[in-house]
Amino acid sequence: MSHPSRFENLDAARALAALLVVVMHVSENWARFDHSTHVIGPFLINLSHTAHFGSLGVNLFFLISGFVIPYSVSRSGITESKGFLLRRFFRIYPLYLLNIPLGVMTTFWLWGKEFSVYDGILNALMVPNFFGRPFAEGLYWTLQVELLFYIICAVFISRADLRRISVAWVFLAVSALYFIAKKLLIPPHPIAILIFYLAGVRFILLGWLIRKFFESGKISWIDKALLLSLLVYYLLFMPYQAFHLMATDTDWMNSIIETLALLLFMFFLYLPVHLHRLAYIGRISYSIYLMHPVVMYIIYRIAGYPIGSIFAENDLVYSLILIIIITIAVSHLTWKWVEMPFQRLGREWMRKS
Repeated sequence: MSHPSRFENLDAARALAALLVVVMHVSENWARFDHSTHVIGPFLINLSHTAHFGSLGVNLFFLISGFVIPYSVSRSGITESKGFLLRRFFRIYPLYLLNIPLGVMTTFWLWGKEFSVYDGILNALMVPNFFGRPFAEGLYWTLQVELLFYIICAVFISRADLRRISVAWVFLAVSALYFIAKKLLIPPHPIAILIFYLAGVRFILLGWLIRKFFESGKISWIDKALLLSLLVYYLLFMPYQAFHLMATDTDWMNSIIETLALLLFMFFLYLPVHLHRLAYIGRISYSIYLMHPVVMYIIYRIAGYPIGSIFAENDLVYSLILIIIITIAVSHLTWKWVEMPFQRLGREWMRKS
């Protein structure tokens, strides 16, 4: 039996990350029903919120992005930097732009909530929160973190080969930006959002650092020192801190979400079995991530939410299974008809340019 590829395992990890986010969002909405006589529903609601399934899934996504994306570039220079951004645009934006009107219809208009043309334009530019306006779907903020990471990568690609560059210098540059922003951009300044996003980018860089450690013939002493420091921080210091918080009413689980994401990442990285079906779900996970709120709200509306809904008479598990099945089916179609064609278009454009 052949050993599964590392990337197939990471696709399986993407699937888990996406499903964790789906469980969190479905349980979050289902919690509004009267479920006092049910068993599994309340258990899943408490588990998904106590264990912060949404944050756990997002951080797992971040680590995978850091592990994979910098190694998609093998050259450096201004041309390659532009090409990198163009490829990421065709990977992210086509489905994102399709998802905006679907998100508006199902998250806002379906429930009589206001969402203006101006809001739509800001969403298309991926900047509504910087102007105090809502996202068409609340989860879009994670795409902003990814986009910020792409821009940082593009800056460094213009100067050096990402496969050879010391990740520590990138980490230090991002950290410097983080501390400058934290000092100068005090909330409610709208650009203060960058403080939170730069912290996310630093966690993405951990994934890049792990990839560099395992696949580079040589790794600089500063990268080794940084990796060791980060592992000590996430695997020892954070759990130690959480242990002391357990004695209080503090949400101690929140302090080890990144630790749990790192452990899950390493588990899938070395998983010695094939997970073909889960890996397939991982390949369409971007569609799952964006499309599941659309499916969820449509189903809830059809069911009569919030008054007299059939979901109030059945346990959460039935709603969850139904939403996951339909979301995977819809995501297969968007992956096949939107994601893949536009990625091919991007590659073709790059060959001709």
